[in-house]
Amino acid sequence: MESIYEIIQNNPEYLVWTLAVTNFGWAMFIYFNRKSYERALVQQKHELGLDLERRKHIFELRLGQYEKYLSRLDSFGKSYQSDLVSKMQPLMAS
Repeated sequence: MESIYEIIQNNPEYLVWTLAVTNFGWAMFIYFNRKSYERALVQQKHELGLDLERRKHIFELRLGQYEKYLSRLDSFGKSYQSDLVSKMQPLMAS
């Protein structure tokens, strides 16, 4: 520890240059880390957008199938109701 203190005391420019290089290194690290983070964020947004579009498409397909099922069920119910009345009339008349 004393040797470091002596080096700094004899050459104060050495400390300034060491701190300058260290700070420059940190600045570069922060810059590249931020760029990496921004690229990852854009990629994540893109993937989530694709996933959202896929889920939306699947939902629309299921919705169409469900609407078709309900319309067929409704038409079956209407036809069964009219058939039921025609089949029950002779039994009620006798």
